[in-house]
Amino acid sequence: MLNKAQKGRRSEIEVTQLFEQAGYKVTRAAASKSPFDLICTKFTEENKKICFVAFVQCKIKAVS
Repeated sequence: MLNKAQKGRRSEIEVTQLFEQAGYKVTRAAASKSPFDLICTKFTEENKKICFVAFVQCKIKAVS
């Protein structure tokens, strides 16, 4: 059985994989107490400048 930290880490990794598949570079703030868990950046193809930035907070909710 997974504890809360393990469930949170697993969900962050799953979300990381989704963003990486969409072409983002993802930085994960492990055990963060900040407002976000992941920083996702995507660069343009033409001039390699940052085009999109996403700050992601992952939450686990029980389904009833």
